[in-house]
Amino acid sequence: MQSKRSRVFYPASSNELLAELGRHPEASLFSGSAAWLQKQTGRLFSLPESIITMHGIDELRKIDRTERYLEIGSMVTLNKLLNLGKIVPEALVLSLKKTATHFLRNLTTVGSCVCRRWTPEPFVASLVALDSRYELRSAGFNRWISASQFCSKAIEEIMNQNEFLSRIRVPLEDWDYTLCRDFSAKESGDNCNEFAVFLARIQKDILTDVRLIFSGATILRDRSFELSISGSRLPLDKRVLENFLTIWRNHLSSIENRSEFQKEKLLNFIEQALLYFAY
Repeated sequence: MQSKRSRVFYPASSNELLAELGRHPEASLFSGSAAWLQKQTGRLFSLPESIITMHGIDELRKIDRTERYLEIGSMVTLNKLLNLGKIVPEALVLSLKKTATHFLRNLTTVGSCVCRRWTPEPFVASLVALDSRYELRSAGFNRWISASQFCSKAIEEIMNQNEFLSRIRVPLEDWDYTLCRDFSAKESGDNCNEFAVFLARIQKDILTDVRLIFSGATILRDRSFELSISGSRLPLDKRVLENFLTIWRNHLSSIENRSEFQKEKLLNFIEQALLYFAY
């Protein structure tokens, strides 16, 4: 049982949030995730001593669309984003449907998914595949960081103490082929989310761009592998397909935080994705 009650601060704007962060650097930000509570089994929830809730900041609940981007405030819930319909890229829609349950998506925010540091959600895999960018805001300074870079390190190495995630910018690019698959399965013995995203763009019978992301214990992506097959003429020669699979098979053999079962599932996914373009 907690010996002390938690102190909760309720800023109404980003400036107030930054002021509270400055006054209470020990405080934890709360942005709508149930992750704090899901693994607790006691009668009373254990909470940090000081909490700054972001629920009252209306500007973080906004969604803006330009000709080139979809900009999503960090406090937008997953279902609110999903309910936008056709303006949301297909990969994002497919991954959102595989993130949490329908009822949890009413509460879970995009920011809480992005900042969660264990077992990246399917939603995060699609953000990486789409080359999304995150805005990190601090007092008097805003900076942008790629989704791929944000996932590559511990959050303490990426975000400064008095920074918070304010919005996500998703490019609204056209993709000719989108394939996503949820591999999560308890029978595999791997107790984590597993999600794969494959995107392809075609121009004049040439595979001009490819994106391949696999989430699990971490995010797997290698841009050099994607570039090795980009520029191939369609239909793909089987040798091109086999060479690409060999590259990934060799790469996966050196990775220790994936089971052999996971590795085979990813290789099967890659093969299925590329067979769409092969003879």
